[in-house]
Amino acid sequence: MSQFLSRAEILLEQGRFADAEKEIKKHLSEFPEHAHAIGLLARIYLQSEKYDEAMSTIDDAIRLDASEGYYYYIKAVIFLHKKDEAKAEMHIGFAVNAEPANAEYFATWADIKMVQKKYSEALTKADEGLSRDPSNVHCLNTRASALVKLNNKKDAYSTIEGALNEDPDNPHTHANYGWGLLEKGDHQKALIHFREALRLDPTMEYARAGMVEAMKAKYIIYRWFLNYQFWMSKQSKNMQWGIIIGIYVLTRILRAVEESNPEWSPYIFPIIIFIAMFAFLTWVIHPLSNLFLRLNKYGRYALDATETRISNFVGIAAAVFALGLVAYLLTFTEAFLALTIYGFTMMVPLSRIYSGNEHEKKFNYYALGMALVGALAIVEIFRTGQMVNTLSTVYFIGFAVFQWVANYWSQSRY
Repeated sequence: MSQFLSRAEILLEQGRFADAEKEIKKHLSEFPEHAHAIGLLARIYLQSEKYDEAMSTIDDAIRLDASEGYYYYIKAVIFLHKKDEAKAEMHIGFAVNAEPANAEYFATWADIKMVQKKYSEALTKADEGLSRDPSNVHCLNTRASALVKLNNKKDAYSTIEGALNEDPDNPHTHANYGWGLLEKGDHQKALIHFREALRLDPTMEYARAGMVEAMKAKYIIYRWFLNYQFWMSKQSKNMQWGIIIGIYVLTRILRAVEESNPEWSPYIFPIIIFIAMFAFLTWVIHPLSNLFLRLNKYGRYALDATETRISNFVGIAAAVFALGLVAYLLTFTEAFLALTIYGFTMMVPLSRIYSGNEHEKKFNYYALGMALVGALAIVEIFRTGQMVNTLSTVYFIGFAVFQWVANYWSQSRY
């Protein structure tokens, strides 16, 4: 093994990916057909989130040595990051066939099952890995996550505690424990583990996101919403769509009953309002709670740049809503009522900008289009005094369509 290869492996373990890449390429300039070195370069690309480079590189390693299970494992992880769970599972199967005693491969297979929301199968794969290596922390963590989703929280926490005993300084275990506690409803204890995870690994996004959720969970309304989110996350994609459509159908039925039976209106109307407000909150509670978190002298540092930016835009819409409402209550001018509605409804599309997935540009352009059409509609209402015009009609159609389109774009990630 050349000095370049040895140095690259050390640098990779230190997380110095750019330096490791330089050293491995020096080695490959002398030994261009060295499959192990090519596989190491693919791992460097993977950990640097250069997924296309990682894929082409690992294919070269497999071409040179198709019997090495580790290369299929790397390819499976790449597919998992690229959200192609079917190909990820196929390649982790190849890795297990090549090296059936490797517990880490079963842990990754369990991860794939978790993404597919096949929690019982994830538990089985994690247990298979632990039968090879009872101390494998990755298997223990994934087993605990599967048990939480299966509502077997007692066994989940004993499993996580086992993982902490095996490696008390493992940041992923602390973060995993934190998320489990958060789902259980113990946000204060969860915060302790998220802080410990970040102390051990300050760059860990999984722990940072958990800490933000735990800090916001001190507000009871957000805790209720978080419980709803955890419950929804356990449902299949079809079930999630069934719930969304079911809520819409229920609302239509209640409205029809109210119209047919006006005397029932005092009982039905509050239910309709509750459903509408709940649906609205599911869209905007994240950025609004981030806005409140920024008032906390510590909380503001927990948010990343994207969360801060989204909360700014939603905050602007909320300010427009508040100003419009005050102006309307003082003047009872319909144009200010329109401004109030505009600010209120714009919080929904603005809460989905910078979504970080493959549909990010679509969300951004849709929100921008709605903002422009709505602003022009407001100008027209101030000019003519007519609440209903072509632009306001287009705006409300766009708002109604957005809720369905955005749900589809969001669901397509899973």
